Amino acid sequence: MSQPPPQADIQLPPHDPWQPQPEPPQHGIPNWVLVVLAAVFTAAAVGTWVARPESAAEAAVRSFLENVHSGEAESALERLSDPPSIRSLSAEVLDPAWEITEVAQVAHDAESAEVYAEIEAFDGTRLGHRYTVDLSGDEPLILDGTTRPMLVNVEEAIEINGVTDLGTEVALLPGVYRFYESTPATLDVVVPPVLVLGTDVIELGGDTVDDRPGRPHPELTDEGRAALESSLRGYLDACAETRESSCPLGLNMAQDRVTEADPDRPWRITEYPTVVIDDLFSIIGMRLETATPGEAEFDAVVDGTATTLACPIWADTLAILVDWDTGAVTIGESGDMARCDEFTEAE
Repeated sequence: MSQPPPQADIQLPPHDPWQPQPEPPQHGIPNWVLVVLAAVFTAAAVGTWVARPESAAEAAVRSFLENVHSGEAESALERLSDPPSIRSLSAEVLDPAWEITEVAQVAHDAESAEVYAEIEAFDGTRLGHRYTVDLSGDEPLILDGTTRPMLVNVEEAIEINGVTDLGTEVALLPGVYRFYESTPATLDVVVPPVLVLGTDVIELGGDTVDDRPGRPHPELTDEGRAALESSLRGYLDACAETRESSCPLGLNMAQDRVTEADPDRPWRITEYPTVVIDDLFSIIGMRLETATPGEAEFDAVVDGTATTLACPIWADTLAILVDWDTGAVTIGESGDMARCDEFTEAE
């Protein structure tokens, strides 16, 4: 029996480890060069921005605002082209509860520049204003640094930020202002607090810009209304005794049919008038209007016959004055008295 042929040996090729293929050559700018260039350009841009000096107009506006913020009112006014001739605000009036948020020149020529400034009050209220700066002289001067003057009547004084001896007319510098916070217990003067910048004024928390604070609006408190009623009754009681020409009680001399039976005898007030505030002619003075007329009786002679007549009491020509220091309410006259010329028979 034949033997099978021997199996042939398997031959393997020699070991040839894998070699990575080389990357194609790069022809762009290496990354490290790009990083260096970016750093150079950034440094140049930052250096240019930092190095830019403020213009003379910007510096004038910023210095003006900083003077006001630090309470240096006189120094601030020296930076104005035409500082107000009226009483300016002193350091104790200037409230620093605001910050400068922006000062930037937005337009200019050889003679002047416009600088936009913005400030923010403690409550977040913001106000911007474009200042005009005169560049024609040796020093830049601001043309519109204050508001239009606040004015009240000569017998009163403005109260701002708790200071009361400010006279009757004041122009406001930039800042936060509160008015009439120390009014007497009988009177409440409503003027919302404001933020001021340049000639512009805005109520704290508001969004409407005006050129001056709101007009003071006095109101009697509950204590003031009680004092008014008491003073009015006392005034009319005195009139019932005297019937002086300044009183609303007394006969109209234009008629001659009715006379008093006894001119020395007081009239009898059977009902006092009720009144409302009609108008104000000053912070502390308000005219009255009759809501319901009162009534007074007196002994009379009509065409030679004795009788008792009733006459209405009107208060339309009366006014009240409030003492700022004590809160006392007094009655005065604001026009010609309405004397009795209409009568009814007393019941």
